[in-house]
Amino acid sequence: MRENPIFSAPPLEIADSILVDSKKRKLTVNVGNPAIIPALVELVKTRKPDVIFLFETLSVSSRIEEVRVRLKFESCFSINCIGRSGGLCVFWKSVYVCNVVSYYNNHVDLKVYNNNIEWWLTGYYGFLGRSDRHNSWNLLRTLASNSNLPWIYIGDYNYLLNPEDKRGRVEHPNWLFTGFREAVESCC
Repeated sequence: MRENPIFSAPPLEIADSILVDSKKRKLTVNVGNPAIIPALVELVKTRKPDVIFLFETLSVSSRIEEVRVRLKFESCFSINCIGRSGGLCVFWKSVYVCNVVSYYNNHVDLKVYNNNIEWWLTGYYGFLGRSDRHNSWNLLRTLASNSNLPWIYIGDYNYLLNPEDKRGRVEHPNWLFTGFREAVESCC
């Protein structure tokens, strides 16, 4: 059995240009915007991450490669945006060997090696439409069943686990909370 993958962390407070919607705590990183890159460089310098997952990059692979060089990461994998939405990328330092196992417009699945330890990393960006929710939840279950290795899945799921997490006036039917919570619990 895996450890519970759900973590609670405060919202990222680094630059207004990165944190687009603080109420929803949605992190959109339009790497096509030159003002974003210095904030990312500062974030990397301050936090010293070995792996970064970005979603809603609103960019293409050639631009992501330029960002990788600026951030001083040795490797990356990216998925181009479609029109004016989407785009994913994962950057990693040479202390890790990462093999891309699967990917699509809303996820990147990696097998990660470090110091003779193997683990699984999934960077995930959930489908926005309510009609796609069941597909998202089934994808999470499928990704979870791909390996028995320790697994970290990160990203923006565009769903809530509990009604208490809900902000704003738009009502969410109970099946949305229950369905996502059941999908997450089945991945543990």
